[in-house]
Amino acid sequence: MDWSIRNQFKSTDEWWIAVSPFKDVIIGAGLAGLTAAIDLAGMGRNVIVLEKAEVIGGHACSKMTNGYIHDIGFHVIIPDAIPLYEMVKTAGIENDLTRFDMKFGFLKNRRAYSFSPDPLSLMKFRLLSVRDKIKLGLLMKGIEGLSEEHYSDMTAEEFVTEKVSEKALRSFFEPLLTRLSGIPLEALSAAFLIAFSKMLVQVKSYELCYPRRGIGKLAEGMASRIEALGAVIKTDSEVKEIVTDGNQVTGVVYRQDEVEKEIEASNVVSTVHFRDLPKIIDLPREYENKLKEIEYTEFTIAYFGVDTKLSDYDMEVMIPREENFCINSFVEVSNIAKEVAPEKKSLLSVLTTPHTIQKRSNDEEILDAITEDLSRLFPELEERINWRKLIRQPFTAITKEYMSLKPEFVTPIKGLYLAGAQMYPLQDMATAVVSGHIVSDIIKERDKEHA
Repeated sequence: MDWSIRNQFKSTDEWWIAVSPFKDVIIGAGLAGLTAAIDLAGMGRNVIVLEKAEVIGGHACSKMTNGYIHDIGFHVIIPDAIPLYEMVKTAGIENDLTRFDMKFGFLKNRRAYSFSPDPLSLMKFRLLSVRDKIKLGLLMKGIEGLSEEHYSDMTAEEFVTEKVSEKALRSFFEPLLTRLSGIPLEALSAAFLIAFSKMLVQVKSYELCYPRRGIGKLAEGMASRIEALGAVIKTDSEVKEIVTDGNQVTGVVYRQDEVEKEIEASNVVSTVHFRDLPKIIDLPREYENKLKEIEYTEFTIAYFGVDTKLSDYDMEVMIPREENFCINSFVEVSNIAKEVAPEKKSLLSVLTTPHTIQKRSNDEEILDAITEDLSRLFPELEERINWRKLIRQPFTAITKEYMSLKPEFVTPIKGLYLAGAQMYPLQDMATAVVSGHIVSDIIKERDKEHA
């Protein structure tokens, strides 16, 4: 070993990257990228994860503000979502979870009515008529037999109105599905609703989990596992180009510390937004045009650090559009996990979507509108706010048109794979983890074919 070469580099990581021909480069240290890294490194492969942000986790990271721990939106873990829960075990945080019942609140005349997906709760739920409850129960019973492709040209609004009723659409489906998708039901594909319902009926245990000090603990535990397997994670490393030779991936150029570096790669797993992919790699014209046609929506997530507890709600409360709030949902996170807020204080997470905030574009205007609406629910709120923060997050809009545009995990470029929560059907942590597993399995099988 020529140690004079080693001494030219600032760290062991930089030296190893320079002398080792990395085979698998993962773009993005969200749950999908971290899952793929665990799988691939566990096979004894050379793996590097490049993350442009200062922290890992992507949408599943946690940050500290004035002693409060907040995520990028409120995320929960369903133990029945087995691939996701297996990652909880891999991360070593199973004993660091607070557990609570799966339920949602639906606001009607400023009162929250609790709903859980179990049959008994459905029968007691006051915002649905007996007839609608029967129709909903029959729909869920037969949901596995419905083809998503068959309903791909129908909107969720049309589907619910046909299968249940317009009243159920407004009071129940509209706030819930908008919370999940970020777009109104008149634009949302019915296939999304069917896919979500199929996932829901598979749930046997009506329990949810949440790391006591934020969802970022899951990503941190996964990162520790990756490093224990000998792989490398580099933050503040923005990918500028995926290098190809003909139709084959050969390397990645990334920028760190204002210096561009290039590493070899035979496989690249990308978790960047579909619309941004053409900016870093030359793609076949038809494929690139399809990616550019995919629409995006934006969740605006507001966090409030508050002096005192606001409510006894230990659930996320959905707000139907007919209630005339700019808020889609809110949850007092500190009622679920006390550790996210200083003692005797409260952390509130609020979600809005483009059609609920209408034409407001300035962050302060949006925060003012949210604060005004919250004050209708919690009088004197403004006097109790320590700080407030707005976070904007783009998401793929699952419209009718998206169903014909959505890309697969394998791309036309050899060695380039797509993963992330953006992969159909649900943009959540479970989808992210599953996508990471799928891509790593594809890479493993393709390597066997070429061995």
